[in-house]
Amino acid sequence: MLNKTARNSYVQISIDGKNVTGDLAPYLLGFTFNDKTSVEVDDLTITLDDRDELFTNEWMPERGDKIEATIWANDWDTQGDEDSLYCGEFEIDLVVESGPPNKIEIKAVSSLNSGIRRTIYTEKWEHTTLKEVCESIAETHGMQLKFSGDDVDLEVCDQTETTDLKFLSQLADDNDFMLKLDGDTLFVLSQVELECAAPTLIISKHDISNRNAGAKGYDLYKECKATYYDPNKKKTHTAKVNHKTASMAELAKTNQEWVQAHTVVKKGKAKAKNVPTTTESYLDKANVNGGGKVLHIRQRFKNAAEAERKALAALRRKNRGEWVISGEVMGNVELMAGITVEIVDYGQYSGRYYIESTTHTKTTGYRTSFVAHRCLGKIEE
Repeated sequence: MLNKTARNSYVQISIDGKNVTGDLAPYLLGFTFNDKTSVEVDDLTITLDDRDELFTNEWMPERGDKIEATIWANDWDTQGDEDSLYCGEFEIDLVVESGPPNKIEIKAVSSLNSGIRRTIYTEKWEHTTLKEVCESIAETHGMQLKFSGDDVDLEVCDQTETTDLKFLSQLADDNDFMLKLDGDTLFVLSQVELECAAPTLIISKHDISNRNAGAKGYDLYKECKATYYDPNKKKTHTAKVNHKTASMAELAKTNQEWVQAHTVVKKGKAKAKNVPTTTESYLDKANVNGGGKVLHIRQRFKNAAEAERKALAALRRKNRGEWVISGEVMGNVELMAGITVEIVDYGQYSGRYYIESTTHTKTTGYRTSFVAHRCLGKIEE
């Protein structure tokens, strides 16, 4: 008879470079790591039993101390597996004592004291691109840049008394990029490319506890129209867009294998017909029709190309909220913010979803909760 080893998970913790996993183990009540795809920084919370009052005395952590944490899941899916999730490097921001019984909560955030979040600048950027601006700001703050997606020409953009992070966040939002700080790395990634990536995981409805799924029919739009009158050039810049650009062609840029797997050629016909997956398309009927509504945006544009780009970004932001799912599954180190997953066994809620945020919680067991929205990329029939 085979000797099957039980699943085992634990958190490895270092403070200011010293591995304190063993020291904290007898007192560790809980560990929570929040992973986000936004300018909100990742954070973690360590909850400790302070029955011996060590953590209000000689073992009390100092604010500003560096914490590194890794979640380990051994023999999780297969015997002999050693899977891990490196959570990153954090700075202690808050230490809270409560009781009785005596407890200590250590709260830490990523990039707490980074100048990109705190220092205010005024700058005029001319005849440049989004990537060049990101490269310049990353270099200023001694950060690495990870940029992915089609670069965007920027004729003129003004940064007025704001932090570099807030300025970049607005640029990313206007051009449909995801911006995230992770330690000393600045990620600026095309949202369309992220949502067109191959699903990392397949998750069944039956494996999701505390489920909450929604399909809304309001605040959705068929198209977006952007308008700006330039008083200097005495010219009106106008653009009208829909979701045609979020089509199979865009999907093929980053996920050619998936496209080929969902394409068949009928006998006697040279033209391929695309086969949808669990739903008619990722751009659903409410988005296609949108109640006939047009989203109007009026702001300053330098040219028609900029108006079109910002209109499409605004349209996508609105319609990404049509289908959403949140829930909790057994701890999974692969379930991270920024990936796509395939939700199955869920009727019309089934489909490909983009993970917006995750929370990894280790107490007596290990669980992962998530928030996701359905990807917008349309599959042409």
